[in-house]
Amino acid sequence: MTESNGKQVPNPQAEEIKLTGGKLEGELNLRAGLHRFEIWGIGWVQTSFGFGRTLSLQANFEDEDKLVDCPDSFFDPETFPEGVLEHRNVPAKLDANEDGTEFTVTFAEGSRARLLRIVFIEQEGPVPSLNRLKLPAPDGSVLLPVPQDFADLRKNDALEILSGDKVTVRYVDDHYVTKGQHKHERFLNVAFSDGHVEFADIEPRFSSRHRKKMPYFERLLRFQHGEPFPIVIRDADMDVSVERDELTWRAIDGDGNERVFAAKETGPSTGTFRTFAVPVASPTSDMSEIYIPSDGELAVTYRDVENDRPGVPIDRQASCGAAVFQTPSIEVAHMTVTRDNDVRPARQ
Repeated sequence: MTESNGKQVPNPQAEEIKLTGGKLEGELNLRAGLHRFEIWGIGWVQTSFGFGRTLSLQANFEDEDKLVDCPDSFFDPETFPEGVLEHRNVPAKLDANEDGTEFTVTFAEGSRARLLRIVFIEQEGPVPSLNRLKLPAPDGSVLLPVPQDFADLRKNDALEILSGDKVTVRYVDDHYVTKGQHKHERFLNVAFSDGHVEFADIEPRFSSRHRKKMPYFERLLRFQHGEPFPIVIRDADMDVSVERDELTWRAIDGDGNERVFAAKETGPSTGTFRTFAVPVASPTSDMSEIYIPSDGELAVTYRDVENDRPGVPIDRQASCGAAVFQTPSIEVAHMTVTRDNDVRPARQ
């Protein structure tokens, strides 16, 4: 499989590869987006590929029936849309003063980072020492040192954590009943996560077995006009308070207009957001409804700002078609297998 805009697409190897005149040729219809090709061969001799074989990638740019070699500019990363390629920071520049007591690190323009790690290669004495650290922001504001004293931060009610940390909470019960149940632990991993949007019914259902409401999940494949349709967004990074948080998502109606909707968190600190939209088959002015033609589909987009790629927002998308009535049909067939004695000459 190859990856195109975050989606898996068929591998060219899965297509039919024909041997014509000593050449291996194959065709693949690609979707719009960025594609990566990996070509493997046996017999690498100096700079030739596969014992002198040549390699070319062709496409039909102007004439649909004519394939031409892709120019070098076709593979130039500078021509790719913004955000398609993984961002890579240019190495920073490190300068030291004459006596080696002060070091200045200059980051390249456009650098992105969530964390900065300082590694000491050598030091005088058994342990390294750092007298002072200063980090200004591009707008001139000071990030380090922080306004509060480090010792005072240990006395407040806020817990300073960073991505990659693991928070452990332990409690020892002095008055317990069950043997071995006097110590309790819970763990929390601190990390950013990728968001996800889908159409699903997540309303809890009453369970006769448990005698209470239990979590429920059912993915929905079609929507019905005039009925509320649930849109579920899962993004733990948007759980920013102890209250029920809120986020927004977008959709394009049948007239091509962009609509913005809000989704509320299902509960305090659940990280799951849900909202209901009512698709209708005709234009509407109701803010809770959205016009989707009978032959159209509901396509929603959620801008995932905080994810595994620092500083690169990603649009999470999902689409769903309308439930259209179709006349049921029943077919009865019988299959037999016979031997064909007519031997035809092989095709040239």
